[in-house]
Amino acid sequence: VTARNTSDPTCVSTALSVTINDVPNAPDQPTASVVQPTCETPSGKISITAPLGAGYEYSIDGTNYQPSVDFINLTSGTYSVTARNTSDPTCVSTALS
Repeated sequence: VTARNTSDPTCVSTALSVTINDVPNAPDQPTASVVQPTCETPSGKISITAPLGAGYEYSIDGTNYQPSVDFINLTSGTYSVTARNTSDPTCVSTALS
């Protein structure tokens, strides 16, 4: 990027180098382990096993995300597990159902 004086086109600033990064990739589809309810523990649990790391958040409904890999006290039902990139929340994985 340079700037030029309009009254003297030979007066041009020193160039500034600017880099635009590549588009970030969406996280891989999550994998998870499931703990089913029992008579003693009437709620279930989903634990994300991949992708893992500080750069991810996880959801079981596609709307509410959390940094924790564990979703506890779940009632019976089908959950759509997704991961998203915390540096760009629009980068969301495909859902694991």
